[in-house]
Amino acid sequence: MHFVPKNAEAWTAIAFLTVASTFLAVTLYFAGLRRLEATRASVVATIEPVVAALAAWLWWGERFSLLGYLGAGLVLAGVVWMVLRPQTGAAPIRPIARPERPRGL
Repeated sequence: MHFVPKNAEAWTAIAFLTVASTFLAVTLYFAGLRRLEATRASVVATIEPVVAALAAWLWWGERFSLLGYLGAGLVLAGVVWMVLRPQTGAAPIRPIARPERPRGL
């Protein structure tokens, strides 16, 4: 494999892709998940492959099989159900206290 030298424009594009589409996107994604309860976060996180498949369909004309459409529909239905269902009155989870270590060890 032969790599050619990169000019300032290429390095700017690489830096933008690194920061915007990787670091910033993942940081915002996890910040959003942190604000959800665990059950909702896990269900909402499953929508990522559906969105990726939709983007592939829009930009590159990718097609699903019948099972692909069924799977995407089930994921979307699960996400909508979790988002729209009423909140239960579950008690908040408190962190477990750490046992104190004996001193002098």
